[in-house]
Amino acid sequence: KGLKTFSFTEFKVTVPSSLVVTLGQPVVLPCSFSVGNVWQPESIVITWQRGLEVVHSFYYNRDQLKRQSPHYVKRTSLYQSEMQKGNASLRLENVTIEDRGEYICSVRSQLGSERKIFPLKVAGNYNQYVLRMGCMHYSSRYTHAQDEFN
Repeated sequence: KGLKTFSFTEFKVTVPSSLVVTLGQPVVLPCSFSVGNVWQPESIVITWQRGLEVVHSFYYNRDQLKRQSPHYVKRTSLYQSEMQKGNASLRLENVTIEDRGEYICSVRSQLGSERKIFPLKVAGNYNQYVLRMGCMHYSSRYTHAQDEFN
């Protein structure tokens, strides 16, 4: 009796285990984070990186692209209207083979901070399709060879 209970939301960032995208296409790199009862946009810091390269930064309630890697200029955007729902996903336009690698989504808010890493794999379209069909056509032993190309 008389004890007050506080509900505590554990801060958590969620990303996929991996993502395969098609060369030349746009892609959404999914990233979500815990939100509390009170939305404080000025406390949100979102940083996307690939290794040490800055892919996209957001703080002070707006995009901050001064430190963005030249490789990503004019190809990235966040869903700012959905941040209050915990959406930190990044849209990347015109995927190139150089975009493959380990992506880091870091989020900090009034509730806490966390970063998660996942690999982005880039699949070619026509050439890879021919290679897959060739493997499947010539040997039943390699029927599942397509799995190895992702």
